[in-house]
Amino acid sequence: MVANILADVIIMLQKETAPHLKDGGIFITSGIIDMKEQAVLQAFSENPAFEVIEVTHQGEWVSVTARKR
Repeated sequence: MVANILADVIIMLQKETAPHLKDGGIFITSGIIDMKEQAVLQAFSENPAFEVIEVTHQGEWVSVTARKR
């Protein structure tokens, strides 16, 4: 699953996406401005369905990739 949208939407979506992914499925998010990176990471850390496996930066933009447990 891929989402290139605002961080606030990603934070809401990560709660809803797990039932739509197989175990081991990958959720790639991007379009996150760097000042919202910690909020997105916090949301994923509070969701037991996902494990963050990669965070990448390109200028002021961030991508967070998570795997469904």
